[in-house]
Amino acid sequence: MKKRRVMSLLAAALMVCSISACGKQESTSTNASQPEKGQTEESKTEAASQADKEAEGTVKIMSANTGGKDEAEMKLFAEALSQATGLTVEIEKPASDYDKVLMQKLSGGETYDLIYVTASQYSNLVDQGALMDITDRVNGSEILTGNVDPAEWKDITIDGKIYAGFNKKEIHRVVALNNTLLKKAGIDYKKIEPTMDGYYDVMKKLKDNSQDPDFYPFDAILSETYDLQPWMAAEGLKNGVVLDTSGKRFAPYAEEEAAPVWEWFKKLYDEGLLDP
Repeated sequence: MKKRRVMSLLAAALMVCSISACGKQESTSTNASQPEKGQTEESKTEAASQADKEAEGTVKIMSANTGGKDEAEMKLFAEALSQATGLTVEIEKPASDYDKVLMQKLSGGETYDLIYVTASQYSNLVDQGALMDITDRVNGSEILTGNVDPAEWKDITIDGKIYAGFNKKEIHRVVALNNTLLKKAGIDYKKIEPTMDGYYDVMKKLKDNSQDPDFYPFDAILSETYDLQPWMAAEGLKNGVVLDTSGKRFAPYAEEEAAPVWEWFKKLYDEGLLDP
């Protein structure tokens, strides 16, 4: 029987982060309520009140992940979130170097309601006072406490306080392809058959279309295994070391179920599609 248990992933959605400011609503309302010449005290108050309402209804997010395959789908994802929550959701995703851009933004005083970080960044940002203490909110939420193992909350508790929540568990990475190369080879990414055979055909066309003998459509750092995840997911396998229902640890990539994927990698290698 296949082992399907998914290893819990430390989330990355962290509440309000600002290294130098206290929060978005205060700074936004202050900026928005600067009076024009001739404004009365009453109009100033009304302007400030309106700014507060607008700030309360906006959720500003910095994310390392997209809500779809491209920028257009990312916009649709934000719109869907806005409609579902009744809030105005704004998602900012750097084109590259997410960690570097995030730290530059925070160091410059930019504030966000939610950010996406790794476990290694989490404690560092807590030490800098960049994250909001949400312990009381977590403990007061039946949804959070009733659906997450207490042991997982313990993993992200620092000195008795919680500064983060968990993102939805990630089952697998999506396949990443260079759209410029796809277009040169006459491939429409929307029509790619989402199977290993379908991607094999894509790689063959990319290789055949390239004049560079050192070009390989697929490369991966096998020692890290992270880049293998989209392909292992074809067999429902999770990266890393996980626990089965009896409490024993095992590595899904080393299980018998992974054999078809390893054989597929060997096929790519033999045909010059995998960077040696």
